[in-house]
Amino acid sequence: MELKSIEDSAETISLDTVDDLFKEWQRQEDDAEVVTQILRCLRAALAFNARDEVRHHFARVHAKTFLLHAKEILEQIHPRSEPELVGIRCLLQVLISACAGSRLFRKVLFEEEVVVLDLAFSFHGGDDTKIQRYIATLAKIWRKVGENEPQSFTLTLPVLCGLLDAFLDSRDDSVAVEAMAALRFVINNKISEVLDIFDSLNLRQKCALLDILHEWPSKFGEINVDAVPVITSLFKIQSTSLLTTYKNGITAADPTVTLKLLNLLCSWTTAEDGSTHRKSVQSDTSLLIDAVYLLRMAHELGLEVDSFRPVRKLSEVDGAAIEANPVFGFKRDLVRVIGNMCWRHRKNQDTVREIDGIPLLLDCSPIDANNPIMTQWVIFAIRNLCDRNEENQAVIASIDKKGLTTADLADEFTPFTNQLNARD
Repeated sequence: MELKSIEDSAETISLDTVDDLFKEWQRQEDDAEVVTQILRCLRAALAFNARDEVRHHFARVHAKTFLLHAKEILEQIHPRSEPELVGIRCLLQVLISACAGSRLFRKVLFEEEVVVLDLAFSFHGGDDTKIQRYIATLAKIWRKVGENEPQSFTLTLPVLCGLLDAFLDSRDDSVAVEAMAALRFVINNKISEVLDIFDSLNLRQKCALLDILHEWPSKFGEINVDAVPVITSLFKIQSTSLLTTYKNGITAADPTVTLKLLNLLCSWTTAEDGSTHRKSVQSDTSLLIDAVYLLRMAHELGLEVDSFRPVRKLSEVDGAAIEANPVFGFKRDLVRVIGNMCWRHRKNQDTVREIDGIPLLLDCSPIDANNPIMTQWVIFAIRNLCDRNEENQAVIASIDKKGLTTADLADEFTPFTNQLNARD
């Protein structure tokens, strides 16, 4: 076949010639140069001004075959040379044109061969700016499908990873903007699915996603409240695992994700009165119990692990070293969450008292450079615990300056009293 001639006259291409191109592809599939030229012909045939009959024929007759070929190419090629890059660019351009031009093709892609989209997004981490732009265009199409054809919409791990990588790494602002638009769509409409695959993301992607969620209210308004139980569940798992690891003497564990999850909960529980997010967090009694348990564990680790050891003498503090502490601010933010969850919430106030959380909070009140303004947050938490709660006020009133209750003092001095009585 005279492929160059077909490409040059693509505006008048016949349906038979389209069929012949696929036959030639089948015969020459091992010849990368020929396959690239066939893709050029199809790209030209499906261009913006292509005839509807060509687009429809391509989708109705050849969609499945094209996507199978595309899958084979994308699975096998990790482009390094310019000819390989050209081949991938042409393939992505055909995929874009076919998606943009035919609902039938989109249906086949999203419902039967979505793996092709997954493979395409996996190329987002490369250095080729053209490929990044093409995948950004695919992201835009993918988002539009979600908006207009939700029955065909699918969120997969490779797509989410590709969007996050594009947002983080792209040197082209337009690519990052389109990636953010797609991420905004899935966070608004598929937040439960996003967080369900959270554990499969790498550390950098997890941190990027949590940063986006944290900044969301100031940019886009309140996030879907369905995110709250998933985030709280993730925090419980991550934080318990982290502190258990530290307790077992393994201090190399990276706490970044746990700290970001905690910071997100702090943000949600600080929301204005009437916030559905704050109410949702406050309703999770097990989260409150876990937060008190974690605070107690972190407090005890201060006797064993340097990262958790309080720094009392502020005059001797090395600011850079303190901020480099991997668990910088962890105890403070636990106190914040506990205090915020008890704000005008009688059940939570009582729960903290019942699990002996009040003396623990007071024990955390001394200055600690590893947890800036901890004292102020403890005061705030105690204020919220005592608000219209006489039982909690009574517990505070019974606390000795050293952090011991009257009953504790009696127990501690009983042995000495018995000794004195024995001598009489």
